[in-house]
Amino acid sequence: MTIPTYLLTQDDNTEVKFSFVHSGGRFMTQVYYYYYKEDKTTEAVYQTREAFLSQFKNEKFLATKGWGCKYTEYNAASDEGFITGGDGWINRNFKNCVGASNMLLFYGENYDKDGITTFPAGYKIGFFLVCARDYANSAHGTPNGGTVPYDNAPRAYYFTEPWLNPKAVNFTTEYEGNGGTIETEIDYRNIQAAYFLDAATDGSAEGISRVVYGFEDTPCYLAYNGSYCDHDYNDMMFMISTNPKIDESKITSLESSFVIYNGTLLYEDLYPNQGDYDINDVIIEYKIKKDFDSNNKITDMTCSFTALFDGATYDDGFYLSIPGVLNTDYRSIFEHIKNSLNTTVSFTLSEAKGKNIGDVTWTHFNPFIYVKDTNREVHLPKKPFSGKGSEEGLDEYAKAYISRPEDKIEFPFAMNIPVARSESSYNPGGFTPVTESVKIWDEYPDFLGWVSSSGASCTNWYRNYQKK
Repeated sequence: MTIPTYLLTQDDNTEVKFSFVHSGGRFMTQVYYYYYKEDKTTEAVYQTREAFLSQFKNEKFLATKGWGCKYTEYNAASDEGFITGGDGWINRNFKNCVGASNMLLFYGENYDKDGITTFPAGYKIGFFLVCARDYANSAHGTPNGGTVPYDNAPRAYYFTEPWLNPKAVNFTTEYEGNGGTIETEIDYRNIQAAYFLDAATDGSAEGISRVVYGFEDTPCYLAYNGSYCDHDYNDMMFMISTNPKIDESKITSLESSFVIYNGTLLYEDLYPNQGDYDINDVIIEYKIKKDFDSNNKITDMTCSFTALFDGATYDDGFYLSIPGVLNTDYRSIFEHIKNSLNTTVSFTLSEAKGKNIGDVTWTHFNPFIYVKDTNREVHLPKKPFSGKGSEEGLDEYAKAYISRPEDKIEFPFAMNIPVARSESSYNPGGFTPVTESVKIWDEYPDFLGWVSSSGASCTNWYRNYQKK
């Protein structure tokens, strides 16, 4: 998969202007630019990454130069007032940067000439975000509650070219080191920036390219490791205008885009009793693709569910509820899981068309099983009851689909994990079901650490399978 996230000049005397658009991140960030000749291999750049990074951590390559916040104390109650100690720092509370711009300068092929305002043809131009808090190595938030100047905070560096970003930890996928394979074997978990042609301000008639970039300021691989990353790519947004046009052939237009939700659902059908707690009675894989236009309106939404495993004695069915979206309380996907193994049901969610993209996300989905033998529904924790089954005799914990024994640890009766067989080159078999009647923590030993910490620890517990 080739992901062209650089700009490529195709004419001599190309002007490149950097303009601020938006900052939605909590952290203080700066943006630097870099460039290299088109014929320089990705391997050559990757193998000298640290030297490459050091070369461009230079004030003359600071795209946000001349912008920044003044020193203020961080107020946890209002989540405002961030600290900076230098030039070019931006965060979401800095409102007066909109429209600010800088011309990017070309300092020669070896970066040792006086800067000029035009680039020659055949140069790749990229950007990296300097984040004054390394989320992967420290707690979320400002240093020491906001009392330490950001000049003293840890730094993280995120490039627009994924193969220059730090490798995702705790995964088996590694970049190849032999010529040409790095760019074609990109680990999609390391994509820290998105970029698009700006269809709303198309400059084709003027011979101008306008490209919008959006950075994510937390490591994207954290989301695949069970930790937090919102993937909104709005933590630092800027527009690049070039005159004349760059090579636009491989840049996606903002006229349309899409997002995909995928993972695996696990259910225990002995609910509301904990029973054997093997969480293997119903296992469903899902993939949901949402297309939307430049007005953030959904143009199409497709859903696919695959019945992967049935470890139940009971007769279970699988259903989908999306309150406020579906025209019914729920939709039947598999009436009988036992008769549907290795079957995929796909459909278009027509009710989503025309809605705002934020009105139909995975958080609105409420997939559940109905246990015919007990007339009970089993949902993900704290999801609403659909009305298909009965809630008679259930206490407050059972109604939240949680088992709470005397030790006060809350055990879910259903789970959604970010592993999907069809999308998982690093785990092509998907989730491994627990052996029948074996408690899940006996074959996934990190599970108890995860559940006892309310999800704060052992977030990738589902990757450590040890068969009994």
